[in-house]
Amino acid sequence: MSRRILVFAHTGREESLKAAREACLELTSSGLIAVMNPVERQDMEDYFGDRDTPTEILGQDCELDGIELGMVLGGDGTILRAAEMVREINIPLLGVNLGHVGFLAESERADLKDTVRWIARKDYVVEERMTIDVQVWVKGERIWHTWALNEASLEKGNRERMLEVVMEVDERPLTSFGCDGVVMATPTGSTAYAFSAGGPVVWPEVEALLMVPISAHALFAKPLVVSPRSRLAVEVLTRTDAHGVLWCDGRRSLDLPPGARIEVTRSDTPVRLARTHQTPFSARLVSKFELPTSGWRGPMHQAHTMPAGQVPLVEQPVLGHSVLRPEEASGPVAPDGPQDGPRTSTPVPSPKHL
Repeated sequence: MSRRILVFAHTGREESLKAAREACLELTSSGLIAVMNPVERQDMEDYFGDRDTPTEILGQDCELDGIELGMVLGGDGTILRAAEMVREINIPLLGVNLGHVGFLAESERADLKDTVRWIARKDYVVEERMTIDVQVWVKGERIWHTWALNEASLEKGNRERMLEVVMEVDERPLTSFGCDGVVMATPTGSTAYAFSAGGPVVWPEVEALLMVPISAHALFAKPLVVSPRSRLAVEVLTRTDAHGVLWCDGRRSLDLPPGARIEVTRSDTPVRLARTHQTPFSARLVSKFELPTSGWRGPMHQAHTMPAGQVPLVEQPVLGHSVLRPEEASGPVAPDGPQDGPRTSTPVPSPKHL
């Protein structure tokens, strides 16, 4: 059976076009079929003046349901764009980072040939990343329904005016304040906009939802980490006529009037990401942010640790008497002790008898 790999590329960048052409050639030489969508394929042909790069055209030669894997060449933005196309089909995405930080990408540009070999050997695992369901209500009517992998961010529409908002969790109001906006994010999105707004870094396997105020003019405006079963909401108050704008993954937006309400819950449809090697998230965090780790000594060897509950007994004089070691407790009992019961050591006199 033919194995088809859909190649996504940021065709507005020269490096991405070169990587896409190389990926198609490597996939073909590995016995796989490279597939591209018509627009990106045309961009590559126009750039190289070459129509001989072996690829099939999505929608002409095959459909999405015939794709095994999506290979994304670019940054996190390109992966988010690819996720919009394949999320409902459950096609996993494997990112090759050509951007800056690239938290969603699995490999770097220098690993392109190795990545193709791993794909050819099916030497990858697939993990599911939580997404969120986003609804917008105005005057009791739902006017927008979408989803996001990273976050839904409410932002002020006018630079000169703060938004007045009230935050809500599980249909209970928490607090209201003026701010530049509020980010409602997934663990995957904790290293994106929510991180820049001062939110916590959440490991991807943690199931949770985040609410992070942006430049809030309030004493209590802390990032919140809540249950994945919670329902988050932010309302744009009508105290002023300031308008807002809602962005989902920085790709889809909607203008919001005063009185608009945004509700966020966990979505039933995740995004599937392919991993070629299981690098711990902590190591990825250090690498992506170039965090200093000098002076780290690492975990101590097991031989140098003492099992919990075992405390060494030391013979010490106590008011003229000695505390017996466990092996000495089997000696003769005290003259007035029981003859047929368990043997005990000589009683230590109470201080009041000294």
